[in-house]
Formats: sequence, C-alpha cells, structure tokens
Amino acid sequence: MTKPIFIVSLILLMVFEACDHDRPGPKPCGDGEIAAADATWSYGEGDLQNTKRAPNLRQKGCFSGPAETPSVQWSLDLSGSGTAGAPVIGDDGTIYLVGEYPGQPKFGGIRDAGLLAINPNGSIKWYLSRPIDVSIIYAKSVALGRNGTIYCSMWDSTFYALNPADGSVKWSRKGVFTADPIVDNNGRIYAASDTVFCLNSDGSVAWFYANDTPGDYVSRLVPGRKAIYCGYWHGGINALSFSGNREWFHPVYLDNDLHSGMVVDEDDNLYYKTSYNNIEALDRSGHTKWSVSRGSMTEPVLWNNHIYFLDAAFLYRIDCKAGFLDSLLAIDDVDLVRFWSSPLIDDSGQLFFVGGSGVLYAYDLDDRQRLWKLTIPNYGPADFIGHLGLSAMGTLYVTSYNNVEVTQINRIYSVR
Repeated sequence: MTKPIFIVSLILLMVFEACDHDRPGPKPCGDGEIAAADATWSYGEGDLQNTKRAPNLRQKGCFSGPAETPSVQWSLDLSGSGTAGAPVIGDDGTIYLVGEYPGQPKFGGIRDAGLLAINPNGSIKWYLSRPIDVSIIYAKSVALGRNGTIYCSMWDSTFYALNPADGSVKWSRKGVFTADPIVDNNGRIYAASDTVFCLNSDGSVAWFYANDTPGDYVSRLVPGRKAIYCGYWHGGINALSFSGNREWFHPVYLDNDLHSGMVVDEDDNLYYKTSYNNIEALDRSGHTKWSVSRGSMTEPVLWNNHIYFLDAAFLYRIDCKAGFLDSLLAIDDVDLVRFWSSPLIDDSGQLFFVGGSGVLYAYDLDDRQRLWKLTIPNYGPADFIGHLGLSAMGTLYVTSYNNVEVTQINRIYSVR
C-alpha cells in the first residue's frame, strides 16, 4: 500500500512544480494563514488582503486568465444604474453579485434589487430579493466563508449569512453596514459602518469598536497578520487588534479623502489610495513609508513586492520597500476619463483592466507588452466602471457599473 500512495504524491508534486515552472511569477503576496476562505475568488478584490490577484495561496494550482484574444461567452442584464458590484466566485464556479434583477425598467420606482447567484453558463441559480425605492443603487460585494457561507449587507439595513445552495438565510442582524464584509481564519466575520463589529459564526457579537467621530463610515476593511485595518471615508485609518483594541490611527484629511483602495502585504505594510492621484504606504506601526502622486490613478495592485497602477497614459509600478516609481509602458490608445476600479493580475503575471470605453486589455508584466484587447459590446460611455473577477477555469468576469447615467442598463460579462 505504501508504493501507490508514494507514486500519487510524487505525481501531485510534479504537477504543482510544473505549474510553477510553466508560469513564472511571484510567491503569494498574502499569508496563507489569514487567507480564510477556500473559494477561488472569495472577495470582491480577490483575496483577503485585497491584492486583486488570483490567489494561489490555497494550493489549488495556478490561476491564469486568457493569454490570447478571448470572446464574450455570455452577458446578463442587471437593469438600472449603479448596481453591479465586484463579482465573487465560489469553488463550484457560482458567481455571486449584488445588483438588480434582470428585465426591469431602466430607472425609477421600486427597484427589485438583491443578491444573484449565477451559474457559470450565465443562468440564475437563485436570487435573494431586497427591493429598494431609489433610482441609483450603489454597488456592494459579498464575502465567502470557509464553509461556503455567503455574508453580505443589503439596502434593507440588514446583514445576512446565507446558505450557498439556495440563498436561504442562516441568520441576520439589523444595522447599516457600509464596508464589504471580511472573514478571518477563525471564521469570525467583520462588518462596519461608523462602528466595526466582529461577529461569531452564529451572528453573535464578539466585540465592537465605535469610532471617535460618529457618522464617519468605514469604506474598507482589510486584515493583516497583527491587525485589522479600517479605512474611513474622511477621518483616516484605524489599526485594530483582533481583540478590538485600537493599535494606532493615521489621519487622512478632508481634502484628501480615503478611497476604497487598500492593500496589505505579508509584513503588514499597508498601501492605500487617498485620492484620485495619490497612493501612500504605511509600515506596521502606522508611519508613512512613501507617497506617490500621478494623474487619475487606478486602485493599487500588489504583485511580487511591487505596487502596480495605471493612469491615463502609463502603466506604473512602485517598489514596495523604497517607493521607487518606474514607468513600465505607455498606454496611448485607452479612452480613460477616470479610473475607479482596479486592474487584476493573475498568477502568470498577466495584468487585465477595463478602459473607460469598455475595452478589456491584457498585458504581460514580464515582457512589458500588450497581449490583446477586446471591445465589450454595449458597455456604455466612458464614465463607466469595470470590476473584474477570475475563475479557476480562467474565465474573466466583468461588471459594468455607472453611478452617473440613470438610463443605462448594467451587465455582467463572461469572457474567455
């Protein structure tokens, strides 16, 4: 019995080593001990540290998007405007997306909005309806726990834990939550408004931290090794211990509002976007390491000890330790009015992003050249936002999101 087991183990080892050799790239940017969920794309930003990478920390092989020009496999109308959040993808390929139910009028009146579970072929698996009376619904995202439980907040001022099979409610808590939820390695769930809540797996409160400034809401929660980093809309960044005590506070002033781009590396350095044209880095003690300003910038992406971002003309990278800025290549044919969403980097070093006119681009970071571009049909005007997700099968999911034009129909696209 010993020999067959040894042979199988050797084959598996060879497969994973071949994968690493065939697709050279970085070691995992985050720490496997705090990458709680087992799903392929467990959060709107990919992994728990918001690196916007397809995480290989879960030992499920390499995750790579299309290296040659793909095509749109299907699209699903999401009605209304401002509805499509960042997609989250489970191990079975199910896409979870907060938005409006397809087929409604373009705008106005009571909107049938909620959480859609979408099969890999584009059909709707199930739907949790939570209607709202508003013409523009701002995007939300969800988190997947290790046991597959779906955590999300809705416009009915309720936080939900849902069964992945049918969307039935396991438990719920009333309250307005502004930040996308996260789940740590112990199964505790974090949700926030101007108060940060740590919830046990049954929904009971383990602890909470009330901000010194009521009404200053959390836009992003990101866990590191030693702390949970809470980015507030206006006040700054709190670093909270995993027992709920504040370790330090870093102010971000009103004329330099903290936006949603926050990334943590394996050494608890924090990289964040504070405005449309500024990215800063803090060490684990909350001290500023460096600051970089350019034009209208995307949110930052962490890959191989570098921060990557784009502006209207170039792809840049920043050395995480020294803050040295390097212009990698010119992007002179992209229609970019303003970047809101972030690029995505797969495990083979391919960077994907959506231009303002609805063109999906792929670049090879090692060769510093474009691989392909694809015009997405019916995408809309240049003010649109493109959120990206990547499945284990190499399918890219793109959502269009407009918080300006109320007559636009938003969609999710499957690209492979």
